[in-house]
Amino acid sequence: MGVENCSDAGGGQNAETGGDGHNAWATYSNVYIDGATGVDLRYAGIGCSGTVEFRLNSSTGTLLGSVAVSSTGAWQSWTTGSGSISGASGTQTVCLKQTADNLNMNWFTFTGSPASASVATSGTQQFTASGKDQFGRAMTATYSWTVSGGGTINTTGLFTAGTTAGGPYTVTATSGSKSGTASVTVTSTSAAPTVATAAAASPSTVTGTTSALSVLGADDGGEANLTYTWAATTQPSGASVTFSANGTNAAKASTATFNRAGSYTLQCTIKDAGNLTVTSSVNVTVSQTLTTVTVSPASGVSDCRVSLYAYCGASAPVPTPVPPKPKK
Repeated sequence: MGVENCSDAGGGQNAETGGDGHNAWATYSNVYIDGATGVDLRYAGIGCSGTVEFRLNSSTGTLLGSVAVSSTGAWQSWTTGSGSISGASGTQTVCLKQTADNLNMNWFTFTGSPASASVATSGTQQFTASGKDQFGRAMTATYSWTVSGGGTINTTGLFTAGTTAGGPYTVTATSGSKSGTASVTVTSTSAAPTVATAAAASPSTVTGTTSALSVLGADDGGEANLTYTWAATTQPSGASVTFSANGTNAAKASTATFNRAGSYTLQCTIKDAGNLTVTSSVNVTVSQTLTTVTVSPASGVSDCRVSLYAYCGASAPVPTPVPPKPKK
């Protein structure tokens, strides 16, 4: 490959291969591609048709991806082609290999560096930002960096994770009124907690309204750093369960209170400081138990009626009214 003066925006010089570009290649060292998912290539050419391959280290190295190229009508009539890449990590030597003749190349840029990343607690991840002007050409800009949580990010885009796992969190690079985003998830380097003593209920067959629950976890960060959260994963329709202690270390011993008879599955989620979890469950049956008897009605007066019936086959005599005696 050779170089020549470039008329594209920004001027300078571009790489050129003329009519003998097939299988021509050039390498570029110290290219940061970590997490990149795409690449843009600025090119021009007459009668060119093929691809430009992006490989690691050499013209026969691992293929990251390629950009298809076609004639632009003139040696200095520039356009931007794009392609997808995979397997990009770290800072590498990148080789561009042509499968097309009659091609000029001005610049290339990797995109999405990275679009998302996972970082261990207290670890670091470098983010980069690239911008383009109104002509689709890469341009230099100054960016300010922010992150929505999970750690801190400095003025160069270096993210430092905190001590607690979580996310994803949003990383934002801003220049003026324009911005771009990526995401980062903080992962724990510690092992998940384990169940030292399985969940139990006493009694497991309840004839009253309560049962004493117990469970115990173990963790490389110490049992005192664990939290225990109880929930009913199955229960009768319309039922609810309350717990005397929940979501704390003290909830490894808790009392469940029921409001309806039936079958329940009570699950305890044991979580460590890194948000890693393990669960343990116990089945409880609440039986209906007779506790009161009510007699109805509790008190009252009987209804008494007197009837006159026919007797001896004849009607009962009708009494003759007796007029009142006159007053003296």
